[in-house]
Amino acid sequence: MRSLLTITILLLCLQLQAGHLVGGEISYRQISGDTYEITLRMYRDCYAGPFSVQRFDSVAYVSIYHGGTNNLMRVMKLHQSDDSTRLPLIVDVPCLPDPPDLCILEMIYKDTLHLDVPPQGVNLVNQRCCRSPNSLNIVNPGDYGSTYSSFIPGANLTTFNSAPVFNQVPPIALCVGLDLELDYSATDPDGDSLFYRLCTPLHGAGSGGAGGTPFPDTPAAPPFDTVSWSTGYGPAYQIPSNPAFKIDSSTGIILGRPSQLGTYVFGVCVQEFRNGVLLGENRRDFQMTATQCDVEAAAAIDSAIEECIGLEIQFFNLSTLGQSFMWNFGDPTTTDDTSSKLNASYLYPDTGLYTIRLVAMGIEGCTDTSFMEYRVLPKIAPQYNVPEPDCFDRQSYDFRHDGYARPTTNVRWVVRGDTIEMLPDETGIFHQKFDSVGFHYVTLVYEDFGCVKEYVDTIEVFANPTFDLIEEYAESCPPFKMPYSLSEQNVYKPTYYWQVNDTLVSDSARPFIVIEHTGYHDLEIVLTTDSHCIDTVTRTYPNHIQVLEPPKAKLDIDNFTTSMFDPRFNIVDSSLRAAKHWIYVDSNFVSSAPSVQVTMTDTGNYIIKQDVIHENGCRDSVKYEVLVLPQFLGYTPNSFTPDGDGLNDTWFPSLYYWHTVDLYIYDRWGKLVYQADDPSQGWNGEFRNLGEKCPNGVYGYQMIVHDRTGRQWHYNGTVTLYR
Repeated sequence: MRSLLTITILLLCLQLQAGHLVGGEISYRQISGDTYEITLRMYRDCYAGPFSVQRFDSVAYVSIYHGGTNNLMRVMKLHQSDDSTRLPLIVDVPCLPDPPDLCILEMIYKDTLHLDVPPQGVNLVNQRCCRSPNSLNIVNPGDYGSTYSSFIPGANLTTFNSAPVFNQVPPIALCVGLDLELDYSATDPDGDSLFYRLCTPLHGAGSGGAGGTPFPDTPAAPPFDTVSWSTGYGPAYQIPSNPAFKIDSSTGIILGRPSQLGTYVFGVCVQEFRNGVLLGENRRDFQMTATQCDVEAAAAIDSAIEECIGLEIQFFNLSTLGQSFMWNFGDPTTTDDTSSKLNASYLYPDTGLYTIRLVAMGIEGCTDTSFMEYRVLPKIAPQYNVPEPDCFDRQSYDFRHDGYARPTTNVRWVVRGDTIEMLPDETGIFHQKFDSVGFHYVTLVYEDFGCVKEYVDTIEVFANPTFDLIEEYAESCPPFKMPYSLSEQNVYKPTYYWQVNDTLVSDSARPFIVIEHTGYHDLEIVLTTDSHCIDTVTRTYPNHIQVLEPPKAKLDIDNFTTSMFDPRFNIVDSSLRAAKHWIYVDSNFVSSAPSVQVTMTDTGNYIIKQDVIHENGCRDSVKYEVLVLPQFLGYTPNSFTPDGDGLNDTWFPSLYYWHTVDLYIYDRWGKLVYQADDPSQGWNGEFRNLGEKCPNGVYGYQMIVHDRTGRQWHYNGTVTLYR
C-alpha cells in the first residue's frame, strides 16, 4: 500500500487568463438491448475571459457516427443533470501554508439514447472550445479545443457492454519536488479487463471552431486531430518530472515527482478487453498545474496488517514527508516499546488490543502524528503439503494439514465444484478422488479467534500422454541436418530420448538431428513423463532417414610455399565420386580441367578451392592455403661525391622488403663516423652528418637487415668518398 502524496487542490488562474475548460470525458451505460444512458462530465475554472466558457452550456451536443462507414446517424442533446458543482478543496498534507483561492466547477450532462447499434458499432463525439492559453506542453494552446469520444461496440464484438468509468477526479494541482500517486483507476460494469496508458489529448472545435463556432452543434467525425506537443513533450512525458510519470497498465496508478512549475494538458486512456478482444477506449483529458508546496511532515501507518499472525508484528511507514520518525507500540508493560527506524517490528508480550503511534518530524519543527489500533492474536496459518500429481485411473489423494493451529481451531476442507465441505477423518487425513482430469482447487480453512484463514493450492490429475512425429521421411546429402518436433497430447513435464540406430542423439523436445554416415537410418523416440500415468511411450520409425552418398573433394598441389621468382603451382584433381569439379583461386574461377598450372601475380597468401558435385546432387569442397614468399633485395653503391653539386652527394643503400636496419660506417682506423636505423636518410660525408667533413678515402660499412619474414641479413663492404 502506497501513500498518496498529492495535494488535491485546483489552482485558480488569473482572471485575465481564466474561464477555460479544464477537462472532460464521455461514457455510456447500456441499460437494455437498444437503450443507453450517455454521460458527459465537463470541468472548467470559475472565472471567465475572451472565448472562455463563462458558464456551462445548457445542453451538450453529441454526434453519433456509424463505426463502419463514419456516416452521421444522428445528433442528440444532453441536458444538465443538475446545477454545476464546485469541487471541494482537499488538502491532505500537514504543515502546508494557507492555500490560494481555488475554484473548479463540474457539470454532468446525461440523457437516454435509444439506438439500434450497427454490427460495426458507433462513435459518440462531443467537442467544445477553449483550452487555457497557459498550458506549457502544447503549441499555441489557446487555438485548441477538446474532443471527448467513446465507442459503443456492435454485434461484431458483443451485444451488451458498458464503458469503463474513471473512479476519481484527479487533482489539477501537484506539489513540485514531492513524490505523488495519482489514482486513474476505472471501474468496468461488465467486469472486463482494463489496460491503462498515457495518451495524447484530442483537439476539437477551437477559437474558430468547427464551422466557425467554438460550440459546434454537430461535432465532427473521426478520425480526430490531436494537440501538438511542445518540444521535449509527448504522450510518455506530458509533465516535467523526475522520476518521470509512469502509469501501471494494470491498475491505472500513476507515480512520479513533478519538477517544474506550470500548467499542463494531461491525457490518460483506458482500454477495455473481453476475452482478449479490444472493445473500446475511453480518454480522459484533464489539465494539471504543478505548484510549490511548503510541506515538512506527513505521517501515515500502513493499516493493512493481517490478523492472527502471532506476537511479532511488522509495521510499515507510509509517511510521505519527514526527516525522522518515532514509533510507540502501545505496550503498557514497558517504556522500551519505541523505535526510530523507518519501518519497525515489535514483539508483544501477549495478545490484546494495542494503540500504535507514529510521529513524523520535519526540519522546521513541524510534526505530524498518525495512530492506529491493532489486535494481537495467536498465529493461525493453514498449510498442507500438496500430493504429487497422479493419473486419472489410479488417483487417490490424501491431505493432512500441518499449519499453525490450536486444538480448538476448526479445520475443514473445501474442494471447488463440490457442493459440500469435506471434513477429515479421525486420523486428521482428508481423502479425495476427482472425477475429471485437469486442475482442482483444494482449500484448507482454519477458524479461530474470529479469524478465518484459508490456504488454497491446486491438485492436478493427468490424462494419458501420447504423441506423433510431425516430420515425414527425409533424405539429404551428408551431413544430414534436420529439426524434428512432436505433436503431443496430454504430456506433462516430459523427458525425451531421440535415438538413431539405437544410439541416443538428443534429449531435447525439438532436436536438431545431424547424421554423417550414409545409408538408411531408423528413428526411435522415447518419451517419459513424471505423471506416473504412462511412464514411457516409445515410437519407432524404420528407415525414416536416408543419407545420400557424397563426393570427396581433393587436390594434389606440387608445393604450398614458393618464391616470388617462381610463383607457379601445379594442381591435379584427385577427388572421389565427383561428376564435375571446379577450381578457384581467391574465389576467382580458374579451371574445371583434370589438371592446371596456376601462376600467381604477387607475393602473399592465396586460397585454392575445389568444389565438386555428385550425380545425386551432393556437394563437397576443400580449401588449401599457399604462399608466395617475397625475397629481400639490397644494393649498396661503392662510392659517392659529397661536393654539393646535387649529384651523388649522399650515400645510402637501396633495400627492398626490409623491416628493420642497423647501419654503421667506420673510417680506416675503425672509428665510427656514421650510424642510422633508417637507410633512406643516407650519409652526407660528414661526421655523424653534423657538419664536420670527413676526408676523402675508403670507409667500411656494416649493415644488419631484418626482412619482413623475420630473417636476418648481414652486409659488410667499403665505400669510397671523393670531393
